[in-house]
Amino acid sequence: MMMLAICSMLIGSTLAIRFRVIVLLPIIFLGSAVLATISATPDEPFSRIALMVIVFAASLQLGYVFAAVMKHALIPVLSQTPLRPQRSPKFRQVLSAKPRS
Repeated sequence: MMMLAICSMLIGSTLAIRFRVIVLLPIIFLGSAVLATISATPDEPFSRIALMVIVFAASLQLGYVFAAVMKHALIPVLSQTPLRPQRSPKFRQVLSAKPRS
């Protein structure tokens, strides 16, 4: 159950970083259907399957919200810091070259 929660949080944070449109709802439905289908065995109680789906959905949402908040908090900070030139000597030569008239 802990592995499911960790993987769900990582998937949710990846979705928040990668996509601008909220894709959380379709992923929750698709993931819940896949999870319920995979874990549906004759000796598996329904309550355990429902708990796994709830843990999956909640962890996915927590990871999504946390990463979205972090992304929007860090973008203004990162845009204010100047970019350092790469440490490649070739790149430094291009930067230090004088423009020709």
